[in-house]
Amino acid sequence: MNLEKTLGKEYGDITANKIADVNYTNTSKKIIQFYDDFIAENDFLKESSVGYNYSKSILLDSQIEYTQEDITAVSFELSRRADEKWDGCGIFLSVLIQNHYKKKKTETPYVLLQNPFEPITERTSSFSRIGFQNNGPTIHIYGNCKNYVGEEMLSGTIVIFGNTNATCGYRLQGGTIHIEGSAGIHLGVLMEKGSIIVKENAADFVGGKMSGGKILIEKNAERYIGKEMSGGTIHIKGDAEKYIGREMTGGEIIIDGSCKSEVGYQMKNGKIIIGKDAGNEIGHATIGGEITIYGTARGVIGRRIRGGTIFLEDETAEVSIEQFPNSEGKIYCTGKQIFPEEK
Repeated sequence: MNLEKTLGKEYGDITANKIADVNYTNTSKKIIQFYDDFIAENDFLKESSVGYNYSKSILLDSQIEYTQEDITAVSFELSRRADEKWDGCGIFLSVLIQNHYKKKKTETPYVLLQNPFEPITERTSSFSRIGFQNNGPTIHIYGNCKNYVGEEMLSGTIVIFGNTNATCGYRLQGGTIHIEGSAGIHLGVLMEKGSIIVKENAADFVGGKMSGGKILIEKNAERYIGKEMSGGTIHIKGDAEKYIGREMTGGEIIIDGSCKSEVGYQMKNGKIIIGKDAGNEIGHATIGGEITIYGTARGVIGRRIRGGTIFLEDETAEVSIEQFPNSEGKIYCTGKQIFPEEK
């Protein structure tokens, strides 16, 4: 398989070279056997905290001394298996990294290699839950990842030279996650601190229910951006589809490009800024907060608005006449208040 086609020009050759350099030492073989004997058959390892604590306890009891190179070899060997218990395997690798870092405090990145010669499906291996509760280490992952990378991460850095599937940065507490490819659904859901940077595109539900931190999407995102978010910042440098800031109660959403429809539906607080055009249903039933549209505002604006403020730079925007009774909302167009009409 062409690695450049699979992982992209930027890191295809790098990944191939790292795979060629994998060295299976007696220690790495011992760790793999240890995983097979004590970890792989335990279904409960799919529960993150339970699996992490169990793996940590049993690994410490084994007193195996290993290097960063051993961790790389173990990661590649385990990723070559069509292992339905891969969540447990990802947690086990996280424990290997954290235990080594606690002893050595190395600044050298821990390199994990996902097998790039198999497509990611529901039945093939891929990195899930790598970096669970990561606290300090820098982890470089070469290959595509599946779910929950960086779950409950506290500090440190995770760099993914590939794409992620779902729920990357779940409940992120600190640190930084760089995704050199694209991100799947539920990116940064429930994150509290830290930052996530995506070099390509992001799917639905970016920053759902996030309360802090920052998410930066270098290109485009799809639907449900910042749904029910209460704090933090989401910055999309390209375009977004629709359902922006639905029911958000705080924080800030910045979209440099355009969006198709529904901005700020029932939002209670926070700020939404659209740098270019926005489609139908802007500020529908908005309760509070601020919405600013710098480009063309198409369709109905402020339908049944209850509160908050909408700022428009488009003189041709159509403001709805179906207003919520006793509305406290305000709509400005090119600096002039147009709802309620100034007397």
